[in-house]
Amino acid sequence: MRNLQPNMSRWAFFAKSVGTWNKSSCRS
Repeated sequence: MRNLQPNMSRWAFFAKSVGTWNKSSCRS
């Protein structure tokens, strides 16, 4: 868990992408 900082950035981007896709899917 030493690379938590870079991992968090990647997770944030992934979560944002999934969130946006989920919102679009839910709207449809």
